[in-house]
Amino acid sequence: MKQFKGLIQKEWNTYKKVFMVPIWLAIGFYALNILLSLYSLTRHNFVFTVPIDINPDHLNLGTYFIAQIAAILPYGLMIIFIIKIVSDMMNDDFKNKCAIFHLAQPVSIFKVIIAKISLVLFAGYTIPLVIALVNQVIFSSIFRYYADFQVSYSYIAFIQTSLIVIIPIVFLSSLFLMLETIFQKKSYMYVVGAFVIETLINIANRVWSLKVPSLINNIIYLSIGKTMTNPFDSQKYLFQKVSNGAYSILTQSIQEIWINLFDILNLWRLVLSVLFIVIAYYFYKSREIA
Repeated sequence: MKQFKGLIQKEWNTYKKVFMVPIWLAIGFYALNILLSLYSLTRHNFVFTVPIDINPDHLNLGTYFIAQIAAILPYGLMIIFIIKIVSDMMNDDFKNKCAIFHLAQPVSIFKVIIAKISLVLFAGYTIPLVIALVNQVIFSSIFRYYADFQVSYSYIAFIQTSLIVIIPIVFLSSLFLMLETIFQKKSYMYVVGAFVIETLINIANRVWSLKVPSLINNIIYLSIGKTMTNPFDSQKYLFQKVSNGAYSILTQSIQEIWINLFDILNLWRLVLSVLFIVIAYYFYKSREIA
């Protein structure tokens, strides 16, 4: 256990500056908004207001979806930095020719890989979770001050979003772990490769009237599919009308997210994540040590 803890501590000390960038960006965002608000108030006497005749149901629905967006944005931002961190974690030792020193230690390569992915998943989830929670507290406090809406809906949105992004983050982290291990510092190769494969699929589908699924569309779907709900879905309006309003669009949207959390799509994400980690392990293990 001490050995594993030491491996994680080593990775954290090496890459903590990159992990912390989203926090500094969030602080900068709020500082900028405070300055702009003070400027608007003092120079233009601008005060934010909500129409008093707005439908409470529409207000609750709107704040629920805005809260979802406010919660999911930090995770989307963190993915950008996870790509950078994973690339450095898997390749820096070999690029700097110090891999022989680290891999010569009395620790298995499997444990090294698990330590790396554990830190990426833990820090890559908890850091945006903290930012999303701060967003939620500020968002709910401001809107509750200006409008009469149920704060519970915005916190439900925060909880649901925080739960439903866990497995997509695992999927994306393990995907980039595998790609960066295979292609090392030539990251552009898997981007070029994806577009080449996509082009060949489109040509084959057109020429031979095949129905080969799109690679890029499937990756996008596995990455972000069923993580948010659509408030403009016509089926929701129809069901609301048929049920005489017993099932509002807001109620249906909340239930939809809970259902999506246990969707078969998440099982596929987990299965593929394990496969990606295994492939990354064998490619990492087979590298030439310099």
